[in-house]
Amino acid sequence: MAGCVWFVSPISYRFRITIAVESPQGVISGASVSETSTVYQPSLLGATGGRFPSLHGDAIFVDLGQGRHLIGLLAHGPRGEGVDGVMMLPVSAFGLRSSGVGRGQNFHEMAAALPAGSNRQLRPDLIPTLVTFANLADPASARVVAPTDAGFASAFGPGFRLARVTLEMVPAGVWPFNRVGLSGTPVTRGIEGKMPWWKALDRPAARALRAAGLNTGASIDAEFAFVRN
Repeated sequence: MAGCVWFVSPISYRFRITIAVESPQGVISGASVSETSTVYQPSLLGATGGRFPSLHGDAIFVDLGQGRHLIGLLAHGPRGEGVDGVMMLPVSAFGLRSSGVGRGQNFHEMAAALPAGSNRQLRPDLIPTLVTFANLADPASARVVAPTDAGFASAFGPGFRLARVTLEMVPAGVWPFNRVGLSGTPVTRGIEGKMPWWKALDRPAARALRAAGLNTGASIDAEFAFVRN
């Protein structure tokens, strides 16, 4: 009976986060599609049941040209403390309200019911934590970029500012075909290839977060700020 849980279709929704930056060359943007998938596990043989959400996707990479770049982590808040809230971003962005677990729709069911194309501009407290690297090959060169005009000018020079950060619901596809890329908007992958230090053995992601003064607590592995599988 417990094995049957794995064959139950999860509640899934996919959303695209787009970061747009004003630059001297015009507006430059980068985007990443993530998926929140929630599996319901009943209480069996004394095991605790419940709904268990997980996030899949990559951080947002924006190539600003001339060696400049901006990364929107899979976390939000000044210190990247909002690591679990990322999977609930559509819920927060659209102001969804649960009717109670076990009574009607819960948060994830409501988010999954949002039509593809529904979009919101993220308010400041939901904007991903933004970082850049003075040298993309050196994780210790990471620094936070404050989402203010002064923060962007300090990091990238005059003429750069954050224009907007938007969230858009995209087709999640049909399970299980969406798990193998045959249905739905594909989840974005490949940010590891943009960071030459990623496969080093000395936990470079943790070094990057420490260098930027970000949250390195036990609530999340450092790699999860960049990639969720």
